[in-house]
Formats: sequence, structure tokens, C-alpha cells
Amino acid sequence: MRGLKYLSLEVSLTPLAKETVDQFNALVADAANQPLFVYDKDGMVAGGLWYLHFRTVEALPEDDARLKAARLGLKSEPEGDHKNMWLAIQKYLSGQKN
Repeated sequence: MRGLKYLSLEVSLTPLAKETVDQFNALVADAANQPLFVYDKDGMVAGGLWYLHFRTVEALPEDDARLKAARLGLKSEPEGDHKNMWLAIQKYLSGQKN
């Protein structure tokens, strides 16, 4: 009624699939999805996907991407579940260099 749409993206960290990151980047790039509100229970997944978007699509330096992703919920100090997200991010990025 108000022009909002709900989109769901299932994310697994073991492993964080290229298809998932590509789908997130496509959703972000699609002007029909703007404005875009991305969320999850604590910001870890949303912040992690934004971090990868900033690094891979916007080609931001690591420090800038970390700062922006932290504002969106990804804690820069890897503890608990956030540690698992950072490990998944590192593994994903190392696979992109090949």
C-alpha cells in the first residue's frame, strides 16, 4: 500500500557463498529497491554483507569499509558470533583473489 516491499536473503557463514554476496550486491544496486533498509537481529550479518559490498563493489580500503560497516552493526572487535562473521569474510575475500 505504501510502496514498500519485503525481500529476504538467507545467509550462511559456513561457507559464505559468492552467490549470496552477489545477490546482496544486486539488491543494493537495483534502483527499484531504493530506499533500502537492511537488517538482522544484531547487525552482524547485515554489517558483514555491507562490509563486503564496500570492499568488492565500491573498492573501499579496509579501514574505510570497517568504519562504515561498524555503523551498520558489524563489530570491529571480533568476539563471539562477530568473530565467525569476520572469519567468513576473510575466507570469502581470500577466495576472490584467486
